[in-house]
Amino acid sequence: MAKKTDNELAESSKPKAKECFAIMPISDVEGYETGHFKRVYEDLITPACIGAGFTPRIASDVKETNLIQLDILKRLLDAPMAICDISTHNPNVLFELGIRQAFDKPTVIIQEKGTKGIFDISSIRYTEYDKRMGYRDVLDGQKAITEALQATANPEGGSVNSIVNLLALAGPAEIPQLDGQQRANAEIDLLRADVQDMKSMLRTLQRNIGGSNSNTNSSSSKSRILAELLANRIARPPLQEYYFPRNVDEKTFKNFLGELAMEHGAENVEVKEGSDGQRIIHAFEAKKE
Repeated sequence: MAKKTDNELAESSKPKAKECFAIMPISDVEGYETGHFKRVYEDLITPACIGAGFTPRIASDVKETNLIQLDILKRLLDAPMAICDISTHNPNVLFELGIRQAFDKPTVIIQEKGTKGIFDISSIRYTEYDKRMGYRDVLDGQKAITEALQATANPEGGSVNSIVNLLALAGPAEIPQLDGQQRANAEIDLLRADVQDMKSMLRTLQRNIGGSNSNTNSSSSKSRILAELLANRIARPPLQEYYFPRNVDEKTFKNFLGELAMEHGAENVEVKEGSDGQRIIHAFEAKKE
């Protein structure tokens, strides 16, 4: 076995930087240039995190398990720091921010200049950046976000952006300690939900192959195709979910669906019926050959 060099030993002995989880859109948003929020993450958030002594992480980094929602939830609760971009008023982003607030976890809130306010509480602090993302804009944004991260990590006179402190609540939310039977029941409920999802996938796939040509009409061929398609879907959790209320006009829905199909491939986009008539679009990452 080769011995480590002095430089390698020095690097390995350095303490690892704490994680900062970015809560923000991870795909393109209507009204913005293609790749806009990817640039916000790479050009603003990443350098700012590193400058403040944190390792940046984002939801799209979570690929090690099919239960991507649980991984994101765990990171939301465990990350020492989070940075949340509320520029688009994205429901998923605001939901994840609410989780951080409920558990009184340090969070820096950022938004582009001109974003319409959504908080009625004036004491909430946020840092602004310029949407144009010019050279000087990026440098100024990096500096402002770095300072906000440092101030939030080392607050003076109480936590920054703490709803718990602001409303003088008795304490943050806590995850209850489950005994053996309660934990088992929770795991069974989770498995039941997974089974229901798999049944839904099977029904969708059965409809999709129902119109196949005659050479796939035998039960054995259909079973094989069904198994292959189902395994493919389970191995690839949705890269992103989009929720459309029933009052969204059909033209807007179809235009958005067409854009996703062009980006991911029609075979990697599916539509499901949700509660109250809403439609849910799942966009999957293209399968690598």
